[in-house]
Amino acid sequence: MPRAVKRRKRQFGSAKGLIAMAPDFDAPLEDFKDYME
Repeated sequence: MPRAVKRRKRQFGSAKGLIAMAPDFDAPLEDFKDYME
């Protein structure tokens, strides 16, 4: 019989700062310029 895993209560904002987006995330990519014309 598997043991029950005690889980912590989820807390909003606990992963804040773990992921960063580049400021130009939505900018068109130069590599795909030919395909977008």
